[in-house]
Amino acid sequence: MPATELQPEQVEIARVYARSLVDLADSAGKTDEVGDEMAQVSELIAQQPDLRVLLEHPALSDQERLDAVRNVFTGKVSELTMRFLGVVGRRRRLPALGSIARAVTDLLAERRGEVTVEAVFANEPSPERIESLMSRMGAALGGRSVQLESRVDPALLGGVRLRVGDQLIDGSVASALARVRRTLAQAGRNAGASHE
Repeated sequence: MPATELQPEQVEIARVYARSLVDLADSAGKTDEVGDEMAQVSELIAQQPDLRVLLEHPALSDQERLDAVRNVFTGKVSELTMRFLGVVGRRRRLPALGSIARAVTDLLAERRGEVTVEAVFANEPSPERIESLMSRMGAALGGRSVQLESRVDPALLGGVRLRVGDQLIDGSVASALARVRRTLAQAGRNAGASHE
């Protein structure tokens, strides 16, 4: 999953496209198929930095991006998904394709009463820690079924950073230290101002 924060309007755009695709898939009786395909699209974009660069590079024209997407996905996804990718390309939204694909996956999971929680740990968590986190998150989310996607980022120093949809819950040591630094810096500025 990308580390960059999406702006609220970007999140909403991804959701609008996701709802449109899910509605089309529902009408065609292909919801599961399209859902699986978009999960694969999301995974491929997340795992292939070259593909992300291709989708986002400002030097490429919209047509070049669309041609590349067609080359990558033709024969690997259904005609409905290919048509959708064409629409996304013609509307100049291919840089947001990863977000749109994740929004489709999230929307379908929400329909099933599931929620995906992205967890970033400072070091490899034990199975017990993962189970405990999933149980606590499920309870906090009204008993919904939690699907946990985890990865390790040693820069966190300790703790965990969670993302549920577009909400970030940062309980990492690195984040706590940054807050302490900001508080101390502000206190220093305030003390300096009071001595003037």
